Amino acid sequence: MDKEQLRQTLLKKRAAERDLPGKSAQIQSVISVLQAFKQAQTLLFYSALPGEASLDGLLNSELLEGRRRVVLPYCSQGELGLSLLLSKGELTPGAFKVLELRPELRAGREVAPESVDLALIPGVGFDRFGNRLGYGKGYFDRLLERCRLRSGSEERPETVRGSSGFFALGVCLHSQLVERLPIEAHDQRCDGIVTERGLLVCSERFREQFPEDY
Repeated sequence: MDKEQLRQTLLKKRAAERDLPGKSAQIQSVISVLQAFKQAQTLLFYSALPGEASLDGLLNSELLEGRRRVVLPYCSQGELGLSLLLSKGELTPGAFKVLELRPELRAGREVAPESVDLALIPGVGFDRFGNRLGYGKGYFDRLLERCRLRSGSEERPETVRGSSGFFALGVCLHSQLVERLPIEAHDQRCDGIVTERGLLVCSERFREQFPEDY
């Protein structure tokens, strides 16, 4: 089965899911106790599309506490940028009707991808190796590649980030996990996958950095 066929199969499967709010709450409970989440100072969230697990509870808590930087992506000219979010009232529907920071507020609120500590990434499907299947545009693959690079460096993340530590966690329902996804050279892996059933660790670096999380 190729990527597009698998994408359509998983989207249909996701649309048939029941109790999405309950499963979203379970996913947020899993994330909230992870040391990877607790230790991060700059958190990349996402605005959920219909059928995706919502992280609104965690997002609201972080905004209320105001201790850490909460970052959301926005789409501009075919790429994802990142902006600092201070309030849910600052959001407006953007590309593909995804909520993002209003354009007039972005000046002075841009966030460099390489400054993100932990990214919470949605997807249509994931496999047990951390590979992700998105909607076919490559937005998050390109963003994750930028998150994994130091400013001004074109080296790969494993040679430049070391233990300074950017990590990406895929977020999905358990039914969106498959044994193996078809992958291409540009596809970016996640360090772990969070579902309503818990955390699946996918990278040795994550295990070494956060042994208490699995």
